[in-house]
Amino acid sequence: MPISKKQISSQGIAQVQGLETLIAIPVMTGQFLNYNTSYTSATLSGADDYTLTTSSDFVSVVLTNQPPTDTGEWYKYHTSGGGLGTALAPIATTNLITFVGVSNGINGIYQKLSNLTIGSEYLITVDFTSYSTSVGDFHVDVFYTDENDDLTQGATSTTTMSSVSRIELSFTAYTTNDIVVLSFKTASSASVSIYNVTVQRKDEYLVPTFETDEYGNLSKVLKRNT
Repeated sequence: MPISKKQISSQGIAQVQGLETLIAIPVMTGQFLNYNTSYTSATLSGADDYTLTTSSDFVSVVLTNQPPTDTGEWYKYHTSGGGLGTALAPIATTNLITFVGVSNGINGIYQKLSNLTIGSEYLITVDFTSYSTSVGDFHVDVFYTDENDDLTQGATSTTTMSSVSRIELSFTAYTTNDIVVLSFKTASSASVSIYNVTVQRKDEYLVPTFETDEYGNLSKVLKRNT
């Protein structure tokens, strides 16, 4: 019997490999941030606390003077002196972390991640409870130490807190131990609280495309190779 040279039979069946039409399905996988939800009063009570005295390039100043030496642990900071408001460091209570606002004050928390895949894309998600509108600016930053041991910003986002319930920031991992920083800067005494923070990797899965034909049958969508 002669071998058919047709790629697709008259019944629509692939007779060679590689004819499927594939689509990419984005999937978020893993959790690369410790103590990211279900907070208790102990979540931040023992965290190292840095006192910040400048608002200029403040995240870099904090990370330079109090670098996170341990992975998977929260560190915190607050302003006091230098013409800035005396702020409290963020406080953890049951299922919440609260950034207590003070006029001309800044405070924040940060964590050194582990087991990131260099070159992969990740998504940071921060979920907020309700709060008064326009209470200040919330900053999400990613930093890493480059091959010259220089502290470098990998991604950043600043959001004015007005009717915002979630902030997302994508970043590409430059090291296995990039640092995530969450900061709150305000000119008032208002505060914001978060109940969940996640860092997940963006993956893609390729799946065949299916369509329903004129008879109601579900079949793969095929394409001929040229």
